[in-house]
Amino acid sequence: VRMIRTAGCLADVNREDWDSLAGDDGFYLSYDWLRYVEQEPYEQSRYLLCMDSGVPAGALVLSRVDNAATPRYRGEHFRELLGITGSALIAGATRGYRSSTLIAPSAADRAGVLGELLGAALALARREGHAGIVLPFLSTSALAEVSGVTRVRAAFDLPEAEITECAGSMEAYAAHASARVRQRIRADRARFAAAGWTIRERTLGDCWQEAARLLHGLQSKYGHE
Repeated sequence: VRMIRTAGCLADVNREDWDSLAGDDGFYLSYDWLRYVEQEPYEQSRYLLCMDSGVPAGALVLSRVDNAATPRYRGEHFRELLGITGSALIAGATRGYRSSTLIAPSAADRAGVLGELLGAALALARREGHAGIVLPFLSTSALAEVSGVTRVRAAFDLPEAEITECAGSMEAYAAHASARVRQRIRADRARFAAAGWTIRERTLGDCWQEAARLLHGLQSKYGHE
């Protein structure tokens, strides 16, 4: 038996349960990231969980965004982009320009779980006087999944980064680049080799302090605190 449970804060949700829904591809919907967002003054979020026999089968973040940190998450942006009137609740990630659906990989009825979550979100929005819900920056596959269970109004906003004709290697990418870019790539790779550096993959958990330092430097470069 499925039922919708509403949590007012993430502290009321089990971390492992939530992250099992977010998976490896859902950084901006992960438990720790959303806890960080909770500490910011811009969003007031609730968390809808579709419980199936006591186990989370899916979830949806539902937020009232009063004054988003970036213009692309503000109400006027969505009103202009989608042609809606009135306010709307944000469903999904409110940072990072990427969102998806949170459905358990083991869910036998993905469409049913997603439909119940969206239905509950729409009902809550109506009770609070909103025009509806907005799911910003969905991946293509997530948009297709949502449109399969409810009527949607979709609009193109920002693309994800895509590099074509790479054939899986930097050499192949350089071969298709302009002469100027190709020269820079080859010069940088030569300096990298001469320095004796190597490349290895690490999880974010192994190097978050270094990543934070690099991110701070990048944001400072553009005048952001």
